Amino acid sequence: MSKFAVVLGDPTSHGGKVSSASSSFELAGKKAALLNDTVTCPEHGTNRITECDASAYDALPKA
Repeated sequence: MSKFAVVLGDPTSHGGKVSSASSSFELAGKKAALLNDTVTCPEHGTNRITECDASAYDALPKA
């Protein structure tokens, strides 16, 4: 199963968005989201990314 990188502004499954991306790594001009970056969700509020791929950028796993 292929996994795609998550970047700032990407939508969430409940209509929210990735609201922070602390990486200096960019994909298509948008910063990559990392472990502990935040997402906003109309159903669940603001939360941190808690699960990530094992590969890392900036010494943190990428979302």
